[in-house]
Amino acid sequence: MKTDVAIIGGGPGGTAAAMFLAQTGLRVTMIEKAQSPRYHIGESLTGECGNCLRALGLEKEMTARRHPVKYGVTVYGPRGKNAFWVPVKGWHPESGLFDTHTWSVRRSDFDHMLFTEAAARGVSVMQADAVAPLLNGDAVRGVRVRTNGGTVEDIASEVLVDASGQATFLSNAGMIGEKVRGNYDRQVAVFSQVAGAIRDPGAASGNTLIFYREKDSKRKDRINEAMGIAHAEKSLSGEIQETVRVVGNSAHLLDKVNLRKTTRQFRVQLVKLAQQELMLALIFRAVVIGGHHDANAGDLVV
Repeated sequence: MKTDVAIIGGGPGGTAAAMFLAQTGLRVTMIEKAQSPRYHIGESLTGECGNCLRALGLEKEMTARRHPVKYGVTVYGPRGKNAFWVPVKGWHPESGLFDTHTWSVRRSDFDHMLFTEAAARGVSVMQADAVAPLLNGDAVRGVRVRTNGGTVEDIASEVLVDASGQATFLSNAGMIGEKVRGNYDRQVAVFSQVAGAIRDPGAASGNTLIFYREKDSKRKDRINEAMGIAHAEKSLSGEIQETVRVVGNSAHLLDKVNLRKTTRQFRVQLVKLAQQELMLALIFRAVVIGGHHDANAGDLVV
């Protein structure tokens, strides 16, 4: 099989790249091993993501799907001090920065929308697992894939785009630099969906709230070790609910967990500890920001 561009990964990055390339008349093949729609986290879109969706002509679709609109983020320090506002901005080469908005989304719905839209715009979609890059000397000239049925097929392309996300296909194949994990590789995140939460009034109801619970300047790996993120999200029934995520440094969490327990005991203890962190974040939000939480309404997902 031959194509102009082969893209590994059918998430937002892969599908957006596929649509932009297809607009130029190129033949694009997108390889994704997971069945769509599929569960994923990462619900709060940046301003640039919103601009990208507009450039693809999808703003009307985003509005029709009633994704909560986000105009910015309010960040709260420990105990509610030193709060500051970060607005969503766009940028124009002639006029510079301007106010705009973006969205918070349920990823299964959002990703599936992009996936089906890419196919509708002429992108060839293949459900398969990328096995290895095809080489012509030192140049990458495509990818070998294995379909869900077990068939191995070579896709020759002028350009191969790695949009595999954390899978880092080309890095794992030794074709580009070593994977750099940064400061986020030792974090654990849990989140809960809260029904009936009090949001900010009016147009601000979709804005994201970030609050740091503590800061330990003596340990570099524990700076901002507990961070809560709250944003609006459309539920499966179409109602707007609040999603609260607590992100903690895994060293901070694991220091409190007995590593000698069995795997099941370890996971249960970790979940209980994460629930404590989550409740602290919810209490913080209720006291400092003015929301409330029904303990029977939240579902914890790990």
